[in-house]
Amino acid sequence: MLPEAKEVNSQEGEGEFHAGQSSQSSDAGGSSFQSGQSSYAAGGHDGSVELQSEDEEEEEEMQNMMDEEDEDGVDDELDSDESGGSDNSDDNEEEDPIPSSWNHDLSEAMIVDDWHDSAWEYSMNTISIGARYADKRHLQEAITQWAMNTQRVFRTTVSSQKFLTVVCSDARCPSRVHGYCPKYDTTWIVSDFVLHTCVLKSMLKDHRNLTSTLIARLFYKEIVENTAMGVKAIQKRVHLQYNYVIEYGKAWSAKQTALEKRFGTFYDAYDGVVRLLQTLKDRNPGTHVDIEDFVIPEFPNVRVLHRVFFAFSICIEAFMHCRPVMCVDGTFLTDMATRSLLDPRIDQKHRASHLEAEPQSLEPLQTRTPKKNWMIHPEWEDRLKWAGLLPFARLVEARDHISRLNYDAALITCLVDRWRPETHTFHFRWGEMAPTLEDVSMLLGLPLAGEPIGPLQETIGWQQTMDARFHGIRADVGPMTFDAHGPRQAWLHEFQIQQFGFPDVPMTAAQITRSLEAYLMWLLGKMMFTENHGNTISAWYIPIAQEIAYAIEAEDITQRSWGSAVLAATYRGMCKGCQLTLQGSGIVGCPLLLQLWSWARFPIGRPEIGGGSWPTDEMYDADRIDMPTFGSLWTSRKRHFGHNQLRNCYPAFTEQFDLLLESVVNWEPYSEDHRDGAYPGGISNMCTRDWAYWMTKAKIIFDIFVEEMSQQRVMRQFGQRQLIEPPPPTVPLPSRIHTYNRKGANKTAAGWVQLLAPYITGWATAPAVSWATREPFDLQEFQQYLRAYMPRTRLRLSQACDPVQRAPSTQWDTYPRHSTSGTRHHAELTAELQDDAAQYARSLSSGPLLGRTAATSSLFAGASAVARPAPMYGGIAEPEATIS
Repeated sequence: MLPEAKEVNSQEGEGEFHAGQSSQSSDAGGSSFQSGQSSYAAGGHDGSVELQSEDEEEEEEMQNMMDEEDEDGVDDELDSDESGGSDNSDDNEEEDPIPSSWNHDLSEAMIVDDWHDSAWEYSMNTISIGARYADKRHLQEAITQWAMNTQRVFRTTVSSQKFLTVVCSDARCPSRVHGYCPKYDTTWIVSDFVLHTCVLKSMLKDHRNLTSTLIARLFYKEIVENTAMGVKAIQKRVHLQYNYVIEYGKAWSAKQTALEKRFGTFYDAYDGVVRLLQTLKDRNPGTHVDIEDFVIPEFPNVRVLHRVFFAFSICIEAFMHCRPVMCVDGTFLTDMATRSLLDPRIDQKHRASHLEAEPQSLEPLQTRTPKKNWMIHPEWEDRLKWAGLLPFARLVEARDHISRLNYDAALITCLVDRWRPETHTFHFRWGEMAPTLEDVSMLLGLPLAGEPIGPLQETIGWQQTMDARFHGIRADVGPMTFDAHGPRQAWLHEFQIQQFGFPDVPMTAAQITRSLEAYLMWLLGKMMFTENHGNTISAWYIPIAQEIAYAIEAEDITQRSWGSAVLAATYRGMCKGCQLTLQGSGIVGCPLLLQLWSWARFPIGRPEIGGGSWPTDEMYDADRIDMPTFGSLWTSRKRHFGHNQLRNCYPAFTEQFDLLLESVVNWEPYSEDHRDGAYPGGISNMCTRDWAYWMTKAKIIFDIFVEEMSQQRVMRQFGQRQLIEPPPPTVPLPSRIHTYNRKGANKTAAGWVQLLAPYITGWATAPAVSWATREPFDLQEFQQYLRAYMPRTRLRLSQACDPVQRAPSTQWDTYPRHSTSGTRHHAELTAELQDDAAQYARSLSSGPLLGRTAATSSLFAGASAVARPAPMYGGIAEPEATIS
């Protein structure tokens, strides 16, 4: 306990201070001194005042008592469970010794650091020039406290052993804080502090600098002493204390960080098991210990614990006297004993669990896609072809008399609702499915061979250099508009080729190059890798766009694996999106891939295509690259829906996926029959060039995101044998790698490369490690797989219908005239449905969209309704008739 000081008058003659008083218990306002406020910071910000002692004898007496406390129990402080301080301190606080080197009349009252070490802070929630901090970490936390108090976000520009500089995230704001550690000293001093000039547009709900690591430090004691403390309780504590609403995932990471700091990680536990067993063997003579490990081919220097066996000597001796028993060495697990495919921790937050409990509780996710497409200049074609982007660019090209493809947010959300991060597959009633690298190649025509795209990093000073490059390209366009994330999309749109008057007005070489650079920013940031930033495009893509736009020959462009990056970004978007329940949440990645994938395989929400098959003389290329893909008909032809067909109807689509029959699913949409019928002139070579990558076991990468593929769980999509129990990945992706994100990360591109090096180098040998087999698909074995799969997951997201409530059926039950939300009798055929009506309905939809030549021809030629697949609700029959 610090000795209680007598009342001391400040320079202004007001305010009082009691030694040991906690800053958290001080009254608001400027009438009292806050603990932790430095006497060095006299005349500083926020009303800091310099305090003086009345009597030097009192100073000497107080210092002597502090020196005595320095000698008591400093080593025991970490293990102390008792709180210290004055009567005004919180019960959860404990006093820390004050170093005797701080020889001042009014030493700062210690503020308890929940991580059990001294937190020497000055001017709570403020920063002052000259303030001293015990070490760099405490200076960083003080800056964070100040940033949260001012509702501003900062970023670190310099961080070394001697210097720390942070600046405002708004590039136009001069605010900065600079601190350093003097030579031959251990404390850190604030030497430069510039206030904010940026305008606070709105109150922040969450703060980027309030990281999970900082939360773990702030609430370390509470979490460790109450390990059962829930994640939502941490969210509530942060909101009450700091007035910020943090995400569930951030609170969960904070709890894990605190527990791992106290009890160690799972990796530490596995590392310690060998030493533990060896100690057991030494202490119990006769004990048998057998440890087996194995070496991963991709990491020859790493040995992984496989399994252990041990038996105490006394148990071995006693076993000799046991009575004989009959043992069963294997049996099938059923019912509740079956291992579930769903992780309870994920399922608790999953959209599917919310829909199952309350069907009307969620809204569709938003797609962050542009409202109009760009035209392609003929001078761009070679450079886009060299980069491997030309087939995809044709898919999203603005065309005369063809409306832009509108994204069906309801349809895409229905897929995301069924995405399971545990298996990286969609869970349907008819089994598991997933977009794969084959779908990326066939639908989008993106290359798979090449370098992984990541980690990405923006160029220093990109704002000035990009503004200089585009200056004067269009006389009527002003300086570049941007924010810290990147240039604004509206400004980039000013450089579309039609803005220059093309094709009526010829463009200069500089205009063509700059417009191509702007186009590539749009293509990458708004079509291939969409983000939640609606008005800006990430500056990460500027170096790539420059490289392609300024290329003179093919060798000037790095060959990149665009396809694997798009799939990785889409997987990460679905893993995050399936756990978003707030209104206005969005799905990131490549929504175009999900929509085309759904249309190719399911009749739900799928339009009909007019204009027949693809003409043989359209988009013919001598290199067979600038040619259509399997997605071209969907994006480049007129699309129309039945006059009564539902579109963009989230509740109805949810019910339709619950009722769809397996026979309606198009498992293999890229058959030769369909290719010959829909694209008689052939498809782009980019669709099939990298087929060796389709079944790879390698991890896919985009930026810092590493994703696992599960082709072994969706083998029917490849026409291959589906095992009853799909094998796990050969080298599972650690959960900590899968949760990497940019939030709160202070790593350089080189640091990320080091962390992701095994997966980046692993992509170079991706075709050599494959799930491919030569065993064809077996329907009987697949039915056994379904029987094992169905009890282990959630098959329906909408509530079941009571047969008593069903209305008499009619032939229109297969084709509803309006939304079926809440009217189950329009979504299911009733038990009284006649056999001939059911057979007729199935015949309308049993043929796949991408199936036989006759069916394909009738589809694209606009034949009669009898020859066309039903656009929706086709094949829906009694649930009792489906595989269960």
